[in-house]
Amino acid sequence: MIRSEHRTWLSSVAFLDVVGFSKCSIEDQLSIKTHLDSLLRDHLQEVSRDDYILLDRGDGAAVCFLVEPETAFFFAVHLRDALVADHARQPIYQIRIGINLGPIKIIRDVNGDRAPVGEGINCAARVMDFAGPNEVLVARSFYDVIGCQSQEYAALFSYVGVRADKHVREFELYEVVPPGAQRQAAPAFAGRFKAPAPASTSVTSAFEPALLDRFRRAFTRAVGPMADVLMTRAIHRSTTEDELLDCLASALHDPHQREVFFTLVGRSVPVDAHPSTDCPPPVGVSGSGASPGPIDEDMREQARLLLVRHLGPIATILVDKAAVGAGDAREFIEQLAGKLPHGGKRNEFIDAMSSLLALRHDTTREDSD
Repeated sequence: MIRSEHRTWLSSVAFLDVVGFSKCSIEDQLSIKTHLDSLLRDHLQEVSRDDYILLDRGDGAAVCFLVEPETAFFFAVHLRDALVADHARQPIYQIRIGINLGPIKIIRDVNGDRAPVGEGINCAARVMDFAGPNEVLVARSFYDVIGCQSQEYAALFSYVGVRADKHVREFELYEVVPPGAQRQAAPAFAGRFKAPAPASTSVTSAFEPALLDRFRRAFTRAVGPMADVLMTRAIHRSTTEDELLDCLASALHDPHQREVFFTLVGRSVPVDAHPSTDCPPPVGVSGSGASPGPIDEDMREQARLLLVRHLGPIATILVDKAAVGAGDAREFIEQLAGKLPHGGKRNEFIDAMSSLLALRHDTTREDSD
């Protein structure tokens, strides 16, 4: 994947270090460093090299992910859990991890390698400073993206509070629920970087788990964080693989999105992959089409999820305000799209929310039939 290195990236940064590393003997430092480097390589092997930047920090590392925030989250959790479970390692050591979602720029260092700079990575380091041994803390900016996706995601976090660093800069922090904690049980992780599926997807279906996993990964690549909710609804409405593909294709308004999805699942793009005329037209396009329907909590949550990636925590306030002031779902989407400063981001937001409207309309129509 070719990426511009002159733009600002919204990156999920996992910053980690070894607790008490400087107090260890040189021999122990070398052993710890070798072991940790091996763990890092192992837990990054399933991520495309173009999708992350790994920085060696001597007593730790920083990993800037340029893909979905879930990747950074599950990387950190699996890395921490693997270290805790490895009782045979010598010497015994602990790590602490901080995760932040923020802006970075990519430059070239003295060796010509990619190197991230900016608030995204600086704040991740500050978040890590507040973490204890074998603890994973995340900043509010990151939690706003991950925590609102489903109840299962939200159950993985515990609010810590506001902490101030040495520069009196305040950070609102959440702790990732540790194994064995007396909290709501976290869903079992099916594999590295695989997020727990929303509860509704666990309903008995006619599809093999491997097939759904392959489709979900491809669909996430195509549409981003909206993938889970759209995938869940498509599964409920389909009984065969072809029906599922047709349903997913109907949610992809952008030709590039359709091409990405069908290429990743190893299928040719069907000529009728464009949403059917029964689907409501994309927001912002003239013409009435199907009724846009009410502004329900599901729509508000998805709008928050999409906007927070570009606007930060203020997205929650904007969504709540638009939900009160808008007459219907289409006006709600148009108001929020106007808050995004760049035309490309506005179009992405409109396309994603239009896909949600399309699937909701199809579901309502089928229920009435």
